[in-house]
Amino acid sequence: MAVQRRSRLQAKHCGGAAASTRLSVMERLLLPRPVVLYDGACGLCTSSMRRWQVRSRGVVSFSPYGEGVEACEIEMPEVPQSLILIEKNGDVRTGAEAIFRLMALCESPFGGVAWRMHEKIGIFRFLSALIYRHIAKRRHLLSRLLGFQMQPNQ
Repeated sequence: MAVQRRSRLQAKHCGGAAASTRLSVMERLLLPRPVVLYDGACGLCTSSMRRWQVRSRGVVSFSPYGEGVEACEIEMPEVPQSLILIEKNGDVRTGAEAIFRLMALCESPFGGVAWRMHEKIGIFRFLSALIYRHIAKRRHLLSRLLGFQMQPNQ
């Protein structure tokens, strides 16, 4: 598991809150907006999160795993395999569920519909999670194949 440390981003993202799968009532009051944690070493992930950051119009914060994990004190495996969304109410969502919820939070044209389908239709939830895991495991290879290169300062 990753070492838990506090960082300067703590106030920005989590207001000092610690997260596991759900934040306590007192800690939830300190989270000013949802936080998305992503693989900053993956060109595909970083490029996608930059686009979502523009679309979110400041409604959601975005951080690479290292910064965001330290800020929110989330214990994570050595090599995280999915996107993480921590909502203001303390809910922690990962993978495909996090993507659909992010779409809804950013008021994407089909975000609300996709989120409701994910919540209500089991086969949709199962298939989207399966596809997400398949892509997530191969994200670095896909980044290279699709030409998403990381810059040294990113």
